Amino acid sequence: MIDDQEVIRTTAILEEMTEYIEDTIAYADISDVSYEVDEEMEEIICVLTFSRGTGEYQVGINWFGVIDAFSKNIPKMLLVDIHNAICGRYLKGIMDLAKKEHEIESN
Repeated sequence: MIDDQEVIRTTAILEEMTEYIEDTIAYADISDVSYEVDEEMEEIICVLTFSRGTGEYQVGINWFGVIDAFSKNIPKMLLVDIHNAICGRYLKGIMDLAKKEHEIESN
């Protein structure tokens, strides 16, 4: 069972990932964001609905940034771009933190 504090922490992470995706992918709009609980895995899944004008596609992402599920007809490049948006921004954040820590240790 997922406790309330875990829901708050997980939702915050998923919201941040959603912002990364929105900032990075210009050719598809996020038209809906919802959250589902995967009881079996005991985790929250963020379900994003993308609209490209020609169709809508859904993608489910867990708090690790793993694409958990997606529409069968989703363009594969959209999946790649979602993955790259999440990984690229998180890795940049980790690098920025490492640089700050190194600067503090150097002073």
